[in-house]
Amino acid sequence: MSSYLAAVGLPTDDAAHCERILYRFDCAFIVCLAGRPVGLFKYYRDVHGWHIVQIQIARQQQGRGMGTRLLSTVLDEACRNQQAARLGVLKSNPAKQLYERLGFEVVSEDREEYAMLFRPGNENLTYAASAQHLR
Repeated sequence: MSSYLAAVGLPTDDAAHCERILYRFDCAFIVCLAGRPVGLFKYYRDVHGWHIVQIQIARQQQGRGMGTRLLSTVLDEACRNQQAARLGVLKSNPAKQLYERLGFEVVSEDREEYAMLFRPGNENLTYAASAQHLR
């Protein structure tokens, strides 16, 4: 994440990384593959729907469908309950393409990031195909 943070002018020191990891750690799940940790996924639901707080996958595991699989669990639940899902993505982070492919739309932005929203019933065919494939 350091390169993405630095690209938008956010701090990349150890204290800043620790603060990001600890934020909403009550809703964090360590992502494991073959019994080894390869990522962190934080999400929760409230009266406004689902919130994707953070998704980080080790660089060597990226591009293998793990992010799609993790997000699909939340988006499936959002669709079943007709609830929205929200997330923020740094403007420098190429994961924005994944979120758009899954049906998220940019609803606002600031200097550093885009706020994105997934609306049930508005998901695109790519999400439906991805979700079906992963079951």
